Amino acid sequence: MDYITYLSSVQKNLFGYGGPIIIPIGTICCALSLLVFSKKALRKNPCAIYFRCVNLSNLIYIYSSVLMFVLAIGYNIDLSTHSLIGCRFIYYCTILFDTLGAFYLILASIDRFIVTSPNALTRQRSTYRLAFLCILIGTLFWMLFHIHMFIFINLQEVLPGYFVCYFQSELYRNLLFYYGTIIKGILMPLLLIVFGILTWKNLRIVHRNRVIPIRTGNTNLSGDREHSVLTKNRQFTLILLMEIIIYITFTLFLSLVGIYQQIAQSESETIVIYFIRNIALFISYLSLCANFFGNLFISKTFRSQVKHIFLCK
Repeated sequence: MDYITYLSSVQKNLFGYGGPIIIPIGTICCALSLLVFSKKALRKNPCAIYFRCVNLSNLIYIYSSVLMFVLAIGYNIDLSTHSLIGCRFIYYCTILFDTLGAFYLILASIDRFIVTSPNALTRQRSTYRLAFLCILIGTLFWMLFHIHMFIFINLQEVLPGYFVCYFQSELYRNLLFYYGTIIKGILMPLLLIVFGILTWKNLRIVHRNRVIPIRTGNTNLSGDREHSVLTKNRQFTLILLMEIIIYITFTLFLSLVGIYQQIAQSESETIVIYFIRNIALFISYLSLCANFFGNLFISKTFRSQVKHIFLCK
């Protein structure tokens, strides 16, 4: 019992003191990133719309999931138990926006892979219109795909007068955990790694061969204009590679814990695994802040646009 109390105290202090730091910093970082990728100098690039969606999804995730976990674990205020609608809505938003953030990042990695291709016809497939279409179809798909949570998540009375928001059956719980482990824990990180490596290889080929950038419409771009387009594409590629590294780094622990849970299925380790999973979850929240600082470090264009925001230019 002393050991269990110690573990509970550690995670309560971690979320109780760390949560109020992560939430405002994460909000500022996501908001500033949204402003940067909405600037006139960057927003016309197809990759910019993917990054705007990533940061918008992360911003919503902070208040639909991170805040809920901070209140529940750090302050014993579980808003999901106040009503059935709230219970289902919090679960739905947590899974949806966590998935959407990774999905938009995958779309951005595919776009950068296309743009850095040595083949001119392949590069021409990266368009603003295609970006909107992919985001619209993908967002609707994931919204509908997770709609089952409004049916199979319920409030359950575990003690007289004490309710928890939980799965309707163990079968549904196992299916959802397997889905999270396979899709979110393995497939999405694997796709990011693969496209990240392919993009990096293309970038090296572009740098070595000086591939001419895409000409838009019938307009003949000047040499300076071509250099500007190439520079922006390179900056977006560097930002993407940094975000992939940060995402993999901060979510790897959580993915490994999820995989272990599915393999072990040991009831005797439930308390310890629950503690480790919460620690891994808190570590994954750090990526919401780290992306902004990583982009500041890797991209001169990003630093310049942040400076313009603070100078109100």
